Amino acid sequence: MFQLSSLTIRAKLIAGLSACSLLMLGIGLIGAHGERNININTLDIYQGDLIPILHITDARQSVHADETALDEMLLKRNPSAVDATRTRIESDKSSADAAWAAYYPMISSDVEREAADAVVGLRRKLDDLNQQALTAAAKGDFDPAHSVASADYVATLKSFSERIGILYAENLGQARDSYESSQVAYRRTLIVSAIAIVAGLLIALLLLVALIRAVATPIRQAAALADAIASGELNHVVNVTRHDEVGHLLLALGRMDEQLTGIVREVRRGAQTVDGAARQLAQGNDDLSSRAQEQASSLEETASAMEEMTTSVQQNATHARDAASLAASALQSAHAGQEVTREAALAMHAVEASSHRVVDVISLIDELAFQTNLLALNAAVEAARAGSEGRGFAVVAAEVRRLAQRSAASAKEIRVLISDVSDKVTHGNALVGLSASALQDLVEQVRRTGVLVEEIATASAEQSAGIEQVDGTVALLDEATQHTAALVEEAAASSRSLQEQAAELLARVDFFRIRGAVGD
Repeated sequence: MFQLSSLTIRAKLIAGLSACSLLMLGIGLIGAHGERNININTLDIYQGDLIPILHITDARQSVHADETALDEMLLKRNPSAVDATRTRIESDKSSADAAWAAYYPMISSDVEREAADAVVGLRRKLDDLNQQALTAAAKGDFDPAHSVASADYVATLKSFSERIGILYAENLGQARDSYESSQVAYRRTLIVSAIAIVAGLLIALLLLVALIRAVATPIRQAAALADAIASGELNHVVNVTRHDEVGHLLLALGRMDEQLTGIVREVRRGAQTVDGAARQLAQGNDDLSSRAQEQASSLEETASAMEEMTTSVQQNATHARDAASLAASALQSAHAGQEVTREAALAMHAVEASSHRVVDVISLIDELAFQTNLLALNAAVEAARAGSEGRGFAVVAAEVRRLAQRSAASAKEIRVLISDVSDKVTHGNALVGLSASALQDLVEQVRRTGVLVEEIATASAEQSAGIEQVDGTVALLDEATQHTAALVEEAAASSRSLQEQAAELLARVDFFRIRGAVGD
């Protein structure tokens, strides 16, 4: 079955305007038909009634003109005027004949035809009477009793006037009938036109209401849907049963609502994910910032400890160099002791003095070995604090400590030997050989001690250089850690800004409410 909603708006407008145009055309045709009837009646009044009256009037006036010419001629009693009167009467007769010839075909009733035929006969009689009067006047007889005043002329003229009056009355009656017919046609046309106009207005009003319902109602529905979407309400159920432009608009709005619903869901899901990730990132950056600050503090402490270790190692190196100098001096003294031993027999007292001197030197060596042992112990402790970086230094410190212990042990042995030499100085001659041999051992030990002390000095110098490099590296590491802490702080600020933007995005996305969704 045909439905108005299946038509497009263009088709509806064309149909409505076509219907209104047809109504206007019908009303115009009705009016034109009424105007045609009125025009026909008016033309009939003019051609069938007014023109015949004019022709009848012309014929009547020509008869009266003939009468007037004869009266003037009879009053003048001038025979010379007869010809002029005859010419005038002939001219009037020609005019009357022409008017009558034009009138006679317009006769439309038997009464009129009968009166017209009588007028023709009466005109002939009047023409004969006029000719008789002209003939008598031409002979000099100007007595009106013989012409226009004769009883026959008067009676004929009276009958002519009566018949002319009948023709007037008949044509006036016909004109009145045509007028009344025109009035009837006018009223009929007016009524029909009014009815047609009212009917057309009603039909146009019905078409207008139908068009408004067919166009405005779905447009209001589309506007309401668009307003709802604009206010953030989504996921509408759009049922479209129309196939016009408004139906297409509703379908497009429905598709837009569906697409926006999917987009908002995806954006909301993504915003929630970004918000959660931003929160985790902010928390991780805060933890990283705290740890970076702790690491920076630890590096500062390590740098301070490295500075202290550098100072200690430099002092150790200085002491090692001093010990090397003393060891060299002890070696020289040992060589001198050898010389003294060879001369011991001659200078036992010098040996005794040298032995005391050696005792002092050995005490000093013992003290240096003790200090070296302490320094090696401190170096081992500091290397243990330095961890893996100080492992090599710890090995060197252990070797230094072992050498220091050996040096201390050797110094004790030398002290024992020197004491023995002092106790047995009285037996010097017998024991010179033994003293020389012991002194040779002492020289070897002092030499070895000097070598070890030199190695300790070299190792301490290398350790000092290495610690200085470590200190520089720790300083660079501390600077990098400070820079990392600053970057981490910036990253934390950026993550907090990202979290705020994600929260703002969620707030903006929450403007859209998806119908039927949890929380909307």
